[in-house]
Amino acid sequence: MKVRAYDNQKLFDILTIVPVSKANALQRAGRAGR
Repeated sequence: MKVRAYDNQKLFDILTIVPVSKANALQRAGRAGR
């Protein structure tokens, strides 16, 4: 259970960081698509 809780915390940290870089990646992909 401790490990699972730790993984959940790590996943939450990643999810809080990702959105910005994900948006940038989508923007880049959109430009590349054109």
